[in-house]
Amino acid sequence: MAIRKDLIGAVRVENRTDLVDHPYLQALDIWEAPIISGHAPRRTRIVNCYDVWIGASYRWQGAFPRRRRAIEDADWDLLIVGRCLLVGDFNAHSPSWNPLAKGRVNAEPLEQLIERHSLYVNNPLGEATRYKKTEGVSIIDLALSSPTLGPLQAWEVDKDKPTTSDHELIVLAWEALEPPPGGISGEITGWQIEALQVNEEALKLATAAWASEAVGHPPLSDQCTEEDLAREANWVQDTLTSVLDRHAKAVRLCARSKRWWKPELRQARSLWAAARKRWQAHACTDTEFKAARTAYYHEIKAAKRTCWEVFLAEGGPGGKEEWKKGSNPTGNPFPKGPRDGLEKPSPGDPNRQLEAAAKAAIEWGLANSVKFDPKKTEAILFSRATSREHKNQVQEARVQVGDALVAFSPTAIRWLGVLLDPKLTLKAHYKYRLQKGQNTERRVRALCKAQGLPPGLAWRIQKATAQSVALYGAELWWHGQKNCLEGLQGLINNQARAVTGMLKSTPLGPLIREAALEPAEALLDSKQRRYALRLLGLPQGHPAAEILPITLREGDAHAQPGEQPLEDRAWATPTRRGPWKLGMGLARRLREALTADPPPGL
Repeated sequence: MAIRKDLIGAVRVENRTDLVDHPYLQALDIWEAPIISGHAPRRTRIVNCYDVWIGASYRWQGAFPRRRRAIEDADWDLLIVGRCLLVGDFNAHSPSWNPLAKGRVNAEPLEQLIERHSLYVNNPLGEATRYKKTEGVSIIDLALSSPTLGPLQAWEVDKDKPTTSDHELIVLAWEALEPPPGGISGEITGWQIEALQVNEEALKLATAAWASEAVGHPPLSDQCTEEDLAREANWVQDTLTSVLDRHAKAVRLCARSKRWWKPELRQARSLWAAARKRWQAHACTDTEFKAARTAYYHEIKAAKRTCWEVFLAEGGPGGKEEWKKGSNPTGNPFPKGPRDGLEKPSPGDPNRQLEAAAKAAIEWGLANSVKFDPKKTEAILFSRATSREHKNQVQEARVQVGDALVAFSPTAIRWLGVLLDPKLTLKAHYKYRLQKGQNTERRVRALCKAQGLPPGLAWRIQKATAQSVALYGAELWWHGQKNCLEGLQGLINNQARAVTGMLKSTPLGPLIREAALEPAEALLDSKQRRYALRLLGLPQGHPAAEILPITLREGDAHAQPGEQPLEDRAWATPTRRGPWKLGMGLARRLREALTADPPPGL
């Protein structure tokens, strides 16, 4: 159990061994200091429990040898006082917190505790907390809160931080001691000047009020001092505020205020709401409802664009151009990077070039109002060398980026959702994505029971979640590996069983066909073909388009001898086998779907 401290308010943790001193129970008091001085601190008690069988014939006996659950050793009348949160692994199954449970196992002491103290079960329905190899959902890690604490503000499983345990990492949060700033405030932050200018009567009254205030105020002379200027500025501010408060409508802006909102949008929203009600009552068609919604969205976009353009125009004659220059800086600050193939796989050679590139990037950022964080910089050396000397050089090498020394990562790093390992085999990415897809499929499987979603909706969810997660980046690593194919096909088989509800003994061929799912090999080939077509559709001169061979893009029907590389047409040879480079593999995969060889190019 870990407690995330707040950087604004102080948090103090007190271990209450005086209340419970047990190897399977722990009580902590969390004291939250208020942000505003003068307010009393707030205490929240967290009781962590690992509920197992204990006694004479088990690992721990305690004060007496009776066979019992660990939860029975605590004095809960003494522990559950005020704001209390009971968390832990209870190793119990019951429909009280898991409606999908088939029975009650080791649940009686915990059920009695929940009923006696009226505890809230904060776990969402159907959210598994522990990996289970068999069918079903395992919910044994619970978060129970007292009535004084109430339901928790947040309960979620953190999928981005995998652990070695078979239990999920659960993040809990309760409401802050004080509401965060930025709500709707009663303080006046401005006035509706445009409405005042349109209203001639109010404008005349405001002008007369300003003139009456300025009658007895002497103007500044050429011999005024800095104190006179400051005094004059304060008078102008106070007088103008007083006049506007009396004759202009006040504006109370906050962090959630919409400066672009106007009466036309209110009318458009009313029309869309009316169309939505008619659509729900089956009084209009889907086309009419979508047209009303699209018109409302267009009004919002136009209002936002107008508000932004007016804001830029008020910044001066060159406001819009200056903003474009600052938001879209031109120029390439990076010098030419290190060469792709090093004679000796040592990171010592390109270090100076990398440091020069980092220095140039930081200087370019300062000149273009772009800030880089050197501490978040990652470095990795792509090389297939495996010698001990090379590994030692990689471990000792450092790159100076600003004030930070960046070490080369020996493991895979994430770039745009793809895990890049030092050897660029992408095996780490495949394993990570397959595991993430399997976890997603297990969570979705809970919805595909006999009383769950119909097969059509289950098929759509399986395709949109598990398959999209597992196949992300497959265009890069797929070149016919059988081991990778088996892993993805196993995932698709589980999806087919979840969609159709068939048994594990069902033959795979009819199972996949009845579930309307494609085999893994067909899915991988299709993703690569679509990626190749997307590259072919890029504008001429785009850097990504050069991934494909030039003989595929431009053809070789009119090529002169020596104009194109000799090995550039290897993708068109049906007898050659991989593994292929990325461009060659994509071209070969696209060629398999063509009925004729494209010598003029695509």
